[in-house]
Amino acid sequence: MPDSTNFKEAVKAIAACGPTDCLRGRKALGTTMLAKELAGVKHKTETTMNSCTRDGVTLVSDGWTSVQSKPIIYILMVSSEGATFLSATDTSGKEKNAKYIAQLLGE
Repeated sequence: MPDSTNFKEAVKAIAACGPTDCLRGRKALGTTMLAKELAGVKHKTETTMNSCTRDGVTLVSDGWTSVQSKPIIYILMVSSEGATFLSATDTSGKEKNAKYIAQLLGE
């Protein structure tokens, strides 16, 4: 894990907070900080949705295998504001053909 690019970026981000930033408790993480993050995500989603009516949107899908070895198809909405995650579906036992993926995109 220490060789992971994501791990290195996380350590740099933590270090950038400096020594004056204190650790947050479980209560703060699950209430005020979570509410603040949720508000930010909602704002970003609303901004992206507004750009869809103005500029249009493209739905894209991709697949991967989860750590439990389950096939997952996820769907993103891509607009001029960037990409927004919409859904992920466990497709175990499903035939991943055009008709099935079109059904997922339609939902």
